[in-house]
Amino acid sequence: MELLDWAGVLAAVAPVVAIAGGVLRSARRRARARRRWATLARERGWSLTEERLRGREVTTLRGSVGRAKLLAVAMDRGRDEDPPGADRVGGTWVVLELATPLDLGLIVVAGSLRGALADRQGPAATMVDALLDHAWPGTRLDGEDVRFHGDPDFDRDFIVRARDAAGATRLLDPQARAAIRGVLESSPVGAVTDGGALVVFPEPHAELDAVLAWLAELEQRLGRR
Repeated sequence: MELLDWAGVLAAVAPVVAIAGGVLRSARRRARARRRWATLARERGWSLTEERLRGREVTTLRGSVGRAKLLAVAMDRGRDEDPPGADRVGGTWVVLELATPLDLGLIVVAGSLRGALADRQGPAATMVDALLDHAWPGTRLDGEDVRFHGDPDFDRDFIVRARDAAGATRLLDPQARAAIRGVLESSPVGAVTDGGALVVFPEPHAELDAVLAWLAELEQRLGRR
């Protein structure tokens, strides 16, 4: 599981993430979050590497959640002294890769994108397709709409599509839907797919405790069926 163009993906989602993310954290909070990443690596036995990529400080956290693989990448923004026009997009990208992918053609994204996605050639659709394709090449927001009778809140809050709609309905029971809600509501931009889950945060070294708890629950519900 390699993400070779973090900067390009973060740039693609920057407008949506910036709007949803609100005010950026203070330098002090960012420093605390950076230390928390180091603590996570030490406590869980995960690997933590720091390097410079395209002039940026990049931190990569690799580990496992249950049987799934986890990759978290934090990229600092460009500096004020960078040349005019330099790419200053930064943020955090987290991917959970299930040990055994589903075979449903499943895609779940926030319902707030419903209007924008009505235009399949619009920027929102392009952004979602770029995110999905980068984590799981060839994945697109296609398939049949899936509805959960008796759970109108989930139908309202999320777009669910699948090649196997009946299979998706059976698999995504109330507990699985609760885990999906927790994951996707933990960050401004994210998706759950056959391959696992991905979320994007506006700030480098995002605080991961909450999303990691939900990713663990998601792995229990989808990764051990």
